[in-house]
Amino acid sequence: MKDVLLLANGLKQEAALDRVDIYRLDLTNNKSTRVLVAKLKLDAELNVVGGDDDFELEPFDQVFVRYAPEFELQRNILISGEIKYPGTYALTSYNMRIATLIKDAGGPTNESFLSGATLLRKKDNVGYIIF
Repeated sequence: MKDVLLLANGLKQEAALDRVDIYRLDLTNNKSTRVLVAKLKLDAELNVVGGDDDFELEPFDQVFVRYAPEFELQRNILISGEIKYPGTYALTSYNMRIATLIKDAGGPTNESFLSGATLLRKKDNVGYIIF
C-alpha cells in the first residue's frame, strides 16, 4: 500500500490516515459477484497499522483515502476601499465579525463612509451575493 501511495505522490494534507477504504471485486468465473471492502489505517510513514504491511492491490481495486473531518483550510477575505491596510486577511474564527476585520485592517481612513459600505460574498463560485 505504501508503494502505491508514494507512486501517487503521497497524500494531501487533509487526508485521514485512519480511513483508507479499498473496494475489491470478488470475481468468480470472471463475473463480479460482490464487492469486498477493506478498511485500513496508516501511520505517518504510510505503513498499514494493525494489519498486513504487504497488503497487495489486485486488478480493479479502488482505493479511497477519506478527508479528515476536522481538517479545514484557512479561509481568506479581501478588504478594500478606504481602510488603513487594505488586503487579504485570514478568518480566525467561524463567526468573525466584519467590525473585527475592519479593526484588524487598521480601521477606516478619514475619507471613509462606513454607512455606504457593501459586503460582497462569493458563494460556491456561482457569483456574488450583495448585502
